[in-house]
Amino acid sequence: MKDEYFIIHFLDIAREHIGFSDDDIKPGDVCLAKVEEGEEFCVSLFKVSNKMLNEIPEPDECYQIRKANDEDIERMEWLKRRREDAFRTCTQMASECGLEMKLVNVSIAPNGNKITFYYTADGRVDFRELVRELAGRFRTRIEMRQIGVRDEAQIVGGLGPCMSPICCTRFLRDFESISLQMAKVQGLNLIPAKISGLCGRLMCCLYFEYDVYKSILLDMPEIGSKVMYKDEEVIVRDVYPLMKMVMISKENMQTGEDNLIVPLDEIVFERREIKCLPGRIA
Repeated sequence: MKDEYFIIHFLDIAREHIGFSDDDIKPGDVCLAKVEEGEEFCVSLFKVSNKMLNEIPEPDECYQIRKANDEDIERMEWLKRRREDAFRTCTQMASECGLEMKLVNVSIAPNGNKITFYYTADGRVDFRELVRELAGRFRTRIEMRQIGVRDEAQIVGGLGPCMSPICCTRFLRDFESISLQMAKVQGLNLIPAKISGLCGRLMCCLYFEYDVYKSILLDMPEIGSKVMYKDEEVIVRDVYPLMKMVMISKENMQTGEDNLIVPLDEIVFERREIKCLPGRIA
């Protein structure tokens, strides 16, 4: 049977990747993905269409998967209970040691020889005593990994302001540097709550939508500039990049009653170098 490709969701840490298999796999099936340390549990979300096959990443970003059997399911349930126990134990021990840290997640290596604890903290944490106690409790190798707030959001997952699963759990693999300039170019409200993600940082979508807006704005007039509309000079009051529409009015009009929204191709103007749209503050 020919390999088929699927979008898979890893159960240990909330993230999505592409998997391939020649097994009879259906959406919702529990599977195991082949990783460096063995096999890791995941769920098949949906089959990749032929159109998406051309966008399949390099082979090292795809995982060979197989459908879980009854024995695998039993082991998955055991690992789940062990992770929950490790999370509770570490949280309690960290509190008893007086450590100022927030435990985010726990992952167990497929072969069971290592437990990794992911945590956030404002500064460095001396967890040597904690590691000794955890190693004695679970009789395995312990790793403490400090992560940032963006990593925390990627691990935990959730819904963004758009009410879709946040991008870092779906397809973003690297965190790019995001600036307020990107929000200004897109003409967004500059109120922090409206342009920040679950992590409290500027939303990642500002980065990968930035080039689209820049490209469109190169073919749009600047707000406040003079353009020609039906052989009459008017003022550009606002622009709507994605709709390719422009709000115009006569120069001597001070109220919005005579504002007119027209298609971009109905006005005449000189092309300009890219500048940012005024950030809306309300």
